[in-house]
Amino acid sequence: MAQTPKKIWRCQTCGSGVRAPGKMRKDNALRYCLDCTAKTGKLVERTCVARETVKQKIKERTQTALERAKQVLKEELQLWPWVLYTEYPKFQDLDAWDDKSKVREYQLQISRTDASWATGGKRILSLRACDNRGQTAKVLLRYMAWITSSSALDEEPAFYRAVTELTGIECTSNVQGVELLNSYFGQETSKRRSLPKPVRTRKRPQRKKTEPKSKINQLISKREKTTEW
Repeated sequence: MAQTPKKIWRCQTCGSGVRAPGKMRKDNALRYCLDCTAKTGKLVERTCVARETVKQKIKERTQTALERAKQVLKEELQLWPWVLYTEYPKFQDLDAWDDKSKVREYQLQISRTDASWATGGKRILSLRACDNRGQTAKVLLRYMAWITSSSALDEEPAFYRAVTELTGIECTSNVQGVELLNSYFGQETSKRRSLPKPVRTRKRPQRKKTEPKSKINQLISKREKTTEW
């Protein structure tokens, strides 16, 4: 039988080390520094140097990748169409809207496709952004005007007011609004199809759904807990 390769296990308190298998049970005496345990009166556990070194390297690589992803995200938010994420709070606070409180409840989500249209559901405004900046921004503002306006007749004037407020030039038509918005968004176009995620979210393990106990089973369980055996 092949022997398990031994590694150095070192005490973090006194620095003494021993050679022991890389994986040991919790009840293995080699896992603990007996001298420090005798002095402190508490179990002082040794750590595997090789394993801690690997953990540290993985931690450093993860931190470097995280910092790089944050930097890329910061740069991407300056480009089209991701700049709409930073502009959206400004759009929500425009004086052009009849009721700002309505649009503030919506969260913006951008996806890259050839088409450009928006839809709302569950308080999410989903925008499909194409390279035509003026048309895409027009769709976004028109949808926000629809959300905040009390009637369909007020939607178009609200859009004109929004473009005028953003660009500083009076807007009187949809065609002019697209042109003004096209010049307003003068950023470079991103080549990414989606934004990088700076943090990897771990999915929480779902608990197994258990069927509710019947009243008889509940009574039996209660008696089992309270009964002295």
